[in-house]
Amino acid sequence: MTYAINDSLTNGIRYYITNKVKHTETDDAQGHVWSCQDTTYDEGSSAGTSPSVGLPTTYTTYYYSPS
Repeated sequence: MTYAINDSLTNGIRYYITNKVKHTETDDAQGHVWSCQDTTYDEGSSAGTSPSVGLPTTYTTYYYSPS
């Protein structure tokens, strides 16, 4: 898993939201990736006017399907 670190600055106070999963994948013993998912957080939030709350806004999922 890969983790996203998101921070925002509001009225001189820095807010940190950590340990949000950014990328996950399922691999087999040979290292073949069978599926993965990317997650983005707080897209479109107004940084500087309010702290981000760490809400997921987009999930992108990929699967391998053998023919």
